[in-house]
Amino acid sequence: MVVVQTQAGGPDPWLWLWVVIGSLTGLVFVAFAVGRWTAVRRERLRRARAREGHELSLTLVLRDRLSGAVVREETLQLRDLLRIGAGEGADFFVAGPYTVELMNAADGPAVRSANLLGIEVHRQGGRRLSVADGQVVRVQSGDRLDVGGGQEVEVRFQ
Repeated sequence: MVVVQTQAGGPDPWLWLWVVIGSLTGLVFVAFAVGRWTAVRRERLRRARAREGHELSLTLVLRDRLSGAVVREETLQLRDLLRIGAGEGADFFVAGPYTVELMNAADGPAVRSANLLGIEVHRQGGRRLSVADGQVVRVQSGDRLDVGGGQEVEVRFQ
């Protein structure tokens, strides 16, 4: 009977070096991939913002129509769409039946009714403009939007 005995020499002394080199290479690859993804995403967002137009700073002043008193005043940024209304998704809450959307359109800020009710825009100089549901009308600084419930919102651009 022949018995074969092998000696245990231990692990290869160079094995740890290959493990470290492989780990570092993987980390460099992951860092490069994450950096590239972040750069591409930032560029896409920048291009989308450039297409939408620039960001406008505006002040919305909520007034009581009977007394003319200012109820609330708030400064907001108009990027692409700003909702004024009584719903949960409103950016500027008013207690009235109308929902109005301010948009940053290519030719300037505009307004439209967001529910089935038309809206009324009071321009400076006493001119009134009736806007049907879905119709888009440019807004000027100082225009007042009738939001119902005895209230109106004045739009001031800065």
